[in-house]
Amino acid sequence: EYCDKIPEATKYIELEPDKEKLMDYEDEMKTRGKKPNYDSLLTKEQHIKRAEIVVGAGTRTFVIFSGGPRITGEAKSALKNSTEVIMEAGGEGRIIGRNLWGVPIKTGLEFKEAVKETMAKEKYRRA
Repeated sequence: EYCDKIPEATKYIELEPDKEKLMDYEDEMKTRGKKPNYDSLLTKEQHIKRAEIVVGAGTRTFVIFSGGPRITGEAKSALKNSTEVIMEAGGEGRIIGRNLWGVPIKTGLEFKEAVKETMAKEKYRRA
C-alpha cells in the first residue's frame, strides 16, 4: 500500500542486499558475536541509488546529508567513499560529527581535508 503512494519506495526496496549473501553474512556475524552492518553488503551503485531517492525528495531545496555510523578501520577511505556516494547522488554536502571530532585533532584534520578534496572535485560542481 505504501509503495502505491510513493513509487520511489519500490525502487528503494529493490536495492536490497543479495538474499544468499545476506544469510551467509548473518550467520558469520552470529558466529563471531558481532552486530551486522547490513550497509556493508550493498554495492557503491546501490548506495548511490538509495541516496538519489533522498535527494529526489527535496525537489526545491539543497539536500545535505547528516549522521551515520561511527567509522572504524580505514576511516579516511570510508569517509571519502561515503562522500562520493552523496555527491554522485546529487547531494550538496554532508555534516560529519564524531568521525571528525572523536579522533585526535591531527587525524580529524586529515579526514576533513580528504572529504573537502572529494567535494571540491570539478564533476560535483553545480552550474
